[in-house]
Amino acid sequence: MQWPAKAGVAVISALLVIAVASPLIVFFLEFASDPEHLITLSVSDVKLDPATGNATVVLKIGYSGTVPLKDFTVYMLGENITVGDVVKGEKTIQFSVSAEQVTAGAGGRASVSEVALSFRIAGVYWVKITVKGAVHG
Repeated sequence: MQWPAKAGVAVISALLVIAVASPLIVFFLEFASDPEHLITLSVSDVKLDPATGNATVVLKIGYSGTVPLKDFTVYMLGENITVGDVVKGEKTIQFSVSAEQVTAGAGGRASVSEVALSFRIAGVYWVKITVKGAVHG
């Protein structure tokens, strides 16, 4: 292979590596600059139905990053909640659980002792985060 061809292959390879790695790099730079606010979860409402023994939970997911998160799933209250794709902004989802799974925290607010998030950064890199004592309504 001639020198110009080798240089061309090297340049194309470098550009491909940069294109594949850049979403991961951007996500972690955004996380490092503001880890408390990049992804936020809050229980905005809990409605108990004594007739069925179930509770309807309204969960707000906020994301301030620029890299889209694909296949976003929240595990809380014994449920896997599929959110789908998350982009910058706020998304509200609603799901039902047994009323026994919802506990009252300080001031009558709903409290969740453990939350796990899983998603793919830009649809490529899988991330799973587990946080204990993280979500309050």
